[in-house]
Amino acid sequence: MRHLFLVLVALLLVSGCDKQAQLADSGDGKFAIDLKFKIKNRCQGPFPEVLLLNVPQGTEAFEFKMIDLSYNNYDHGTAEVKHPGGSVLAEGTVPGLLGPCFTGSSTHTYKITVKALGKGGQVLGVTEARKSFTN
Repeated sequence: MRHLFLVLVALLLVSGCDKQAQLADSGDGKFAIDLKFKIKNRCQGPFPEVLLLNVPQGTEAFEFKMIDLSYNNYDHGTAEVKHPGGSVLAEGTVPGLLGPCFTGSSTHTYKITVKALGKGGQVLGVTEARKSFTN
């Protein structure tokens, strides 16, 4: 019985320790991101938490660019943030990007492109995610 309890505790710890596990790994080893917009991330709100997968070795910073594919590729800005290490960029750590911001009740799709930058701004990897937001 004690052995079963220890196994269950270990499984719970492993599943809760790394948010990266929430990001579906395609198994191809490519750099990828995931994020989810919430109401508080609208317009000037904080940029959401970003999950990182397979960050290229030597990455020192990330360059983010976001456009609204549903509104003439409206540019929501570009921002650069230092890589803090690990697999998560906490909510609010990507300054300068305008979150989903439109009038009316509809759904817009956004393309978020992220470049992993090494020394001297060398591009080590590029990925993109497409995320929808309903107002």
